Amino acid sequence: MERAHVLVRLRGGPSSNGAVGLCRTSATSVRLEHSEMSPGVASISFEQVFDADDSNSHVFQRSLTPAVDSAIQGRNVTLIATGAPSSGKSFACHGDHYKSSNQRTEPGLITLAIRRIFSELETLRKGDWKCNVLLSCWSVGQSAAGEIETLTDAIEGATCLQTQDVEQLMVQRSVVVSTPAEAVHMYYTALYRVQDVEKQGFVVALHVETLSPSGEAHRGRLLVVDVHGGSIIEPRGVSTTEKTEKKEQLQHKYLLDTQFPVHEALSASFGTFVGNSCSTYVLVAIQTPAQFQQQAWIHYLTVTVANHK
Repeated sequence: MERAHVLVRLRGGPSSNGAVGLCRTSATSVRLEHSEMSPGVASISFEQVFDADDSNSHVFQRSLTPAVDSAIQGRNVTLIATGAPSSGKSFACHGDHYKSSNQRTEPGLITLAIRRIFSELETLRKGDWKCNVLLSCWSVGQSAAGEIETLTDAIEGATCLQTQDVEQLMVQRSVVVSTPAEAVHMYYTALYRVQDVEKQGFVVALHVETLSPSGEAHRGRLLVVDVHGGSIIEPRGVSTTEKTEKKEQLQHKYLLDTQFPVHEALSASFGTFVGNSCSTYVLVAIQTPAQFQQQAWIHYLTVTVANHK
């Protein structure tokens, strides 16, 4: 089972007058400036680090294009966007779609993934492949105690009963989308339907079905999770195809040894898709002002411990 791929996305603070606490020094390193939190100057490393002025398109091309392509080839991929409130994780996922129509907008990673999938499938269709794309969108609310309040099909606006087989539920509730424009429109419609996305987890699932001219069939899945409130998702159990794996092994391999709060509702519904047979990518959004240095340290320690146990 491969390790989680951890990507850091820096974001400037709301005010340029504040002291800068961390900055990107290389494609894999962040420097923490001297402060009470970090006496002296320290450098910490991640798999990839993106600066505050790097666009979503740049992040996608440099780090996520191979992951999306592998979903087209039949693999299962999960992208988790996490970070403190207002750190930019939702902008990374969804872009600035809220701007008026006469303003230039920057697409989010989900839109870029949709476009990539359809572009690659168009090439396959020219070679007599048959292809389908299934889209489902979900919002997950939780109570103060961390219990699931609602698991909602955000495309239809219908509340669903919690089930052990979320994979089957996603496929059953999905809709076939024929063009990237249709897929993006339906995804945005689902996003707008979520009354308060800042208080709910939001999940987009894209199942890609292909049939080669020789009759070889594949179904891959790309799952993108926008985690609410600086929480994380922990692995929950195992997938139906990996029942021999032990939960303890998964816990030590991914992100359970952490000081971040666990989003219990998202973990209960979608924790199966973290680790197991899924290639897992974690996009961490961190603000650069000095008061956010602790986030960088915690993410570094979390990833170091989880990936080396």
